Amino acid sequence: MIVNADLRSAEVIRRVRGIDYPSVAEIGVYEGDMSRRLLYRLNLHLLMVDPWGTIESSDDDKYRAKSDEDWEAVMNKALSGVSWAADRVRVFHGTSKDAAETFDEKFDLVFLDGDHGYDAVSSDIEYWWPKIAEGGWLGGHDYRTDMDIGVIEAVNDWADENIIQIELGENYTWWARK
Repeated sequence: MIVNADLRSAEVIRRVRGIDYPSVAEIGVYEGDMSRRLLYRLNLHLLMVDPWGTIESSDDDKYRAKSDEDWEAVMNKALSGVSWAADRVRVFHGTSKDAAETFDEKFDLVFLDGDHGYDAVSSDIEYWWPKIAEGGWLGGHDYRTDMDIGVIEAVNDWADENIIQIELGENYTWWARK
């Protein structure tokens, strides 16, 4: 059975095809379903970024209602799901902004799937676009009209301001090439 994380992972893998040792950052990991699938691509190196805890968010209450114990279980599920590829994984337990400020390197692809509010998506794009290697990709999830979230508006405003073409992919993904 194909699930949504499979479709998103396939979109990422397609974009790093031809790179011997692709460097990918996933912002907003949650339980790590996509992380695990990405690591099936041999030689892919993954930075997993998630606060795994109660933070101010414009996302729905299902995240705000979690207890510290719930968040610990979510994080442990994500980490155990990629433990078989530990030599190719780095984990940053914190915010997108803090991670972007911490890692002074270029990535072949950064995938944004954290807070989906307009301001948060706009900020994530600004934090991570400078981290994209020339010819690399910035993308994200939930570019969709059936939910009242800020992804479409934030992505389109940024693309219009910077004269960047946006590609749409499977499972509500969006992509910009540097």
